[in-house]
Amino acid sequence: MMVRVLGIATVVMLSSFFISCTPEEKATPVLPTKSVAVDSKKTLASVKFDAPAANTVIDAEKAKKYADASSGLLLLAGQWSEKIEKAADQEKIEILNNYTKAQEQLCLRLGLAGMAEYNWLDSVAIKNSANAKVFEAAGVKLP
Repeated sequence: MMVRVLGIATVVMLSSFFISCTPEEKATPVLPTKSVAVDSKKTLASVKFDAPAANTVIDAEKAKKYADASSGLLLLAGQWSEKIEKAADQEKIEILNNYTKAQEQLCLRLGLAGMAEYNWLDSVAIKNSANAKVFEAAGVKLP
């Protein structure tokens, strides 16, 4: 039962990445270039994120970090979905737990306060019309 719930949650999350794309748009994301100074084996500590007010205006740097994280999370989902498909039932739960940790690390490495900040940007900040130009300048297609 747990595997089914986690599988459904993964499908819902993955589908949210594709909702805003139209058929004529290319959905191949480009990952930001990797900094040589980043140690990819080192686990970054979680950062506390206190969600700002819904009408908070973000800057261009934050919009760029969101765009980079969106691309990275999409690619990460593709890689991990292959692992999940090939795994035995009991391994799937462990893989999904590690996938959640990988999402958090990706967001932290790109300068966000983890998935909490990414989710706030994705569900609250992007709906604020005052942020539209900044998101569009960062390459984010708005609905």
